[in-house]
Amino acid sequence: MRKIPENVELFPKLRVVDFSNNSLTNLGPWIGRLVNLKVLNVSGNKLEHLPGDLSHLSKLEILNASHNRMTTFLNSPNSINLSSLRHLRTVDLSNNQLTEFPLELCFSDIPLDILDLSKNKISLIPDAISPLQV
Repeated sequence: MRKIPENVELFPKLRVVDFSNNSLTNLGPWIGRLVNLKVLNVSGNKLEHLPGDLSHLSKLEILNASHNRMTTFLNSPNSINLSSLRHLRTVDLSNNQLTEFPLELCFSDIPLDILDLSKNKISLIPDAISPLQV
């Protein structure tokens, strides 16, 4: 699958969405309308970033975007407030092409338990991660 049908937003009660191992290059704005989503798995695709519409998923607990082509975490990080993701516990961004630590995850109230950034191209862990409770 190269594109997700827009009518997926007709299922606003979805709690788990698994679009792993396809050929997706982007997620449309519809993703932000799945307000009951708890698990989003988009691993194994061709995503270069995630849309800011993720900030509308206030019930999201698990985000797996591993094994993609992501060079940045979000498409426009400065305009996105992730503090609404109060239930997010696990973020897997492993096996991508990230060159910088996703600071968006530091400056929010996200209570992460697991952040997997393994197998990326990050060469520096910034001091700014100190807000994370390690």
